[in-house]
Amino acid sequence: QADTLLPCGVYLFVLKPDNSFIQILIPENDQQFTVSTDAKDAVNKMKIKGSDDNALFYEYLQYLGKMREQADTLKAQMGRIKGNVQDSLTLVKKSTELDKAVKKYQADLLLKHQGTLTAKIIKSSIEPEVPEFSGKDEREIQTKKYFWYRAHYFDNIDISDPCLLRSPVLHPKIDQYITKVAPQHPDSINAALDFVIDKLKGSPENYKFYLIHFLNTYAKSNVVGMDACYVHIAKKYYCTGGASWVKKEDLDKICDNARRLDPILIGKIAPNIVVKNRLDQPVSLWDVDADYTVLFFW
Repeated sequence: QADTLLPCGVYLFVLKPDNSFIQILIPENDQQFTVSTDAKDAVNKMKIKGSDDNALFYEYLQYLGKMREQADTLKAQMGRIKGNVQDSLTLVKKSTELDKAVKKYQADLLLKHQGTLTAKIIKSSIEPEVPEFSGKDEREIQTKKYFWYRAHYFDNIDISDPCLLRSPVLHPKIDQYITKVAPQHPDSINAALDFVIDKLKGSPENYKFYLIHFLNTYAKSNVVGMDACYVHIAKKYYCTGGASWVKKEDLDKICDNARRLDPILIGKIAPNIVVKNRLDQPVSLWDVDADYTVLFFW
């Protein structure tokens, strides 16, 4: 029945006592199937009945396992070679061929099984290949590569897909974009946040999850200046009706907090604090004529 369907995504059977787990795909319209395996060798002993997507997924995992064994063997052989250039070149060539074989396997699978959850997961793990650029110096070339990479970062993943919200691929992808790809300055982070959130607006579940996640992340940040990201999210999305799930009293607290923080963010002109000196005369912060002014609160 439709009301018994699980939200699509990647689910885990967590096993006691060591909390090892077995991954199972739950596609949107492919949820009637059976699985059997050996917990000690879950991937290689996995048997699927009634789910083409899961059968494809485990076929891929088994293939990766075999290729990883070969890669580990080559790595161990490389470690034992000392100064033998010819053998080193031979092993490097084998390693390159191994990498090409994996990429071809992935490309063939994506072409043949478009739309499957397996294909979405595999495609999301493939990094966009940055083209070659020319420039007057290496710095200009690297800058061009960076801006291309940033613009094409999400080419291989639909971050608005609710199935990927319950998968191991979406969160690391978004987290890396915000915390590594975007320059770690509040202005750049805010632009990156807007870019991501705009892509999520067509998916209520993903939009809600990440809006909550980002607000909480920057509310708890211990990095100086990142409160500007909290204020940005609160003012642009929460305080303009973009977070309808929040209770009124909680929303009022968020918006009040953002309004209080806004005028004292780094880069803003400090409020004109007026205090009295020991002679009981008023002294205004803005009247202090100095290159630098230090306020000491106690």
